Amino acid sequence: MEGHISSKKREKTEQILQAAMAIFSRDGYHKADVDEIAVTAGVGKGTIYRHFESKKGLFLAVVEWGISKIKDIIMEAIKNIDSPIERTTQAISTYLKFFETHRGFYRVLIQEMTDFREEVGKIFREKYLPYIPLEEDIRRGIEKGVIKDINPQTAAFALIGMTNAIIYKWLMSDEDYPLTSERDTILEIWFRGVLKE
Repeated sequence: MEGHISSKKREKTEQILQAAMAIFSRDGYHKADVDEIAVTAGVGKGTIYRHFESKKGLFLAVVEWGISKIKDIIMEAIKNIDSPIERTTQAISTYLKFFETHRGFYRVLIQEMTDFREEVGKIFREKYLPYIPLEEDIRRGIEKGVIKDINPQTAAFALIGMTNAIIYKWLMSDEDYPLTSERDTILEIWFRGVLKE
């Protein structure tokens, strides 16, 4: 019975997070209305406050949900790959696919980065960066002699930063095209910069 209750609670939490992501993405944090989130989720406003202490708590839970999802799907996608180059390629493909499918989540992240920079940064540092082995894969590539002798942490952040800039460009574009079509350009620029001849 206990498992059934926690399963129902997880389902309800997921429902609320999806509704909140849709409203935060459309209206931004400040204009988003908790009553509308409740209606969209098909729950009472009180239910939202039983799951989340405040509107800010709900917003940060949406951020944490998205970051945890990205981490999980990337780790799943690369778990059976040994080559650091193939792992990086697969990780970038998976990252782009996630945002192509969850466009609203990227809007949530970029719209509120000024107000919640510290909190969002903390979630990234605690829930994402320690688990994504990009820096380690670069280090392994250097040891194997396929990547130049560069700072692995700086190279990892450069790749993430460039990828996020391309996602932003896609999000703001008037053209409708698949985000995943940008993968080869990102990898071409990055690998030409870091790979040995």
